[in-house]
Amino acid sequence: MDTYGLIICFILLYFALTGALHARFAVRASEKSRTLFCILQCVSSVALVAVGVMTALELRWLFALTAAVAASFIISVCGKKDEKNDADGAEGRADAKKAEHGTAVRIISAVAAAAVVLLPLCMLLVGAFVYPSQYGESYLGELPAKVRRLDSAGEGKVVVIGGSSVAFGLDSELLSEQLSRSVVNFGLYATLGTEVMTELCARSIGTDDIIVIAPETDRQTMSDYFGAEAVLEAFDGEAGMLGRLPARYFSKLAGAFYPYAAGKLAHGVGFSHPASGIYGAASFNEYGDIAVPRPHNTMLAGVDGTRSITLSADIATSDFIDYLNSFAEYAEKKGARVYFSFPPMNRAAVVPSEGADGSTDAEKIASDAAAYYEFFAEKLNFPVITDPAACLMGSGYFYDTNFHLNDSGVTVNTARLAADILRAEGGTKAVTVELPPEPALPEQPDRQGDEADDADTDMFVYEDYGPGLAVVGVTDAARGRTSLTLPRTHDGKTVIAVRGGAFSGCTALTELTVNDNIAQISDGAFSGCPALTRVVIRFENADLVTVGEGLFEGAPARLMLYVSESAYPSFVGNYTWYEYSSRIKTEK
Repeated sequence: MDTYGLIICFILLYFALTGALHARFAVRASEKSRTLFCILQCVSSVALVAVGVMTALELRWLFALTAAVAASFIISVCGKKDEKNDADGAEGRADAKKAEHGTAVRIISAVAAAAVVLLPLCMLLVGAFVYPSQYGESYLGELPAKVRRLDSAGEGKVVVIGGSSVAFGLDSELLSEQLSRSVVNFGLYATLGTEVMTELCARSIGTDDIIVIAPETDRQTMSDYFGAEAVLEAFDGEAGMLGRLPARYFSKLAGAFYPYAAGKLAHGVGFSHPASGIYGAASFNEYGDIAVPRPHNTMLAGVDGTRSITLSADIATSDFIDYLNSFAEYAEKKGARVYFSFPPMNRAAVVPSEGADGSTDAEKIASDAAAYYEFFAEKLNFPVITDPAACLMGSGYFYDTNFHLNDSGVTVNTARLAADILRAEGGTKAVTVELPPEPALPEQPDRQGDEADDADTDMFVYEDYGPGLAVVGVTDAARGRTSLTLPRTHDGKTVIAVRGGAFSGCTALTELTVNDNIAQISDGAFSGCPALTRVVIRFENADLVTVGEGLFEGAPARLMLYVSESAYPSFVGNYTWYEYSSRIKTEK
């Protein structure tokens, strides 16, 4: 929510109510004065609604303010005193001119009231469908190009459906060579939802097509989750493509329409969400693959510690399984063959499930993988062509998340998928790909900086973590502080991570500063701080710090993240930070 916009709206509401009260109760005021107060009320009311929409106020605030404005019109118009009573009972003193004047005032008020009701909808429609596209250069802006590629590929194609692990995990040209078929990489972003990608694909399915569904090992992607706002952003400027989605999604799209359209209005004409490093539409090739060179792993110690992976059957909902079976039945009626596969997964991020068989973690994970395969093989009415254990790859093959591969990992994963498809198709052709060795993890960058940032180093409790330290708590001395700065070093070691609940008990804390030495911030890191409203992040590149899906778990609703104006595009366009974009502000 824009605080400044809210303040302006309350000022305008004050003027609107002032005008209404004077027009209604100022008995001795002249007709000219009443008209001026009526005009003040109308102008203030219309301006209030316009400012509320243009600054993208939270919907609850916009409704509340609009209701207050409506009440002001009820006061001034519906409750108008009888002009005859105002004349102190003197009959014959009311003239026709006064009556006409009162009618004109009522007409002005009625027109303004109608504008208050219709203006927000009209403005939102203009923002959504008349304003130029603002997401065309962003990562989500690639989706329309993927749909067009799908439509033009013809019959007999291979379509691989999934999230960003597919976008980052395939060399479609190499896969096409191995299978002697055209290939469409139809993976983009898990926040869209797996069902969205399959539904967008449905219309283009043809005879002899091969459809491979490979969602990421995550509760969101293996459910009926539908990322309505992300879908609207992806099709910004391409609204006609929304017609490819079933009508059952329209209510969710309607619910996301206000933040999407109001956000465009708030940014204004000419604004464009820029690419954030590799995360932009320009990073894709004609097949839909991420084609920007990425030679090695960029994660701290080679793994994203905020997002572990567990091969547990309970992450897939029954509704999701039913949906996949119905989609496969639909595709098979159109002459296609549907297969289920698994994404590449960073072995270092995999943790055993509770109760897994085995005496070591490796044995437990192997047991989980076998049970995971059996679950999908039993529940799905179409073939599962991949062993999940074969998808567990060394950290050196990954890039910036536990599902995104670097160049070497792409080659290995593509060769594996080609072999799986050929085997499922009953072919005898061997995969002829030279597999690259696992790249070594690069040396960690020096994250030490200004020693002045270490003034609060004794305020925290630490534990060893990888090549440095993680903040796991605070000392008693820190609990009464209103502001804290995470240090760069402690006892000669670099502070590189923040654990969940690390600041719990800091009831007076209102501001926290995070320096660019921090590489990981765990879920719930800001929980237990009821007064915390500002977290200042001193990063210029969002790629250098990873966060989990529950960063704001237990955090105050008013908490906002503040970054520099130059860093703002990097954060709001970043893969892991995107879901928090509504709570990221620029430092004033």
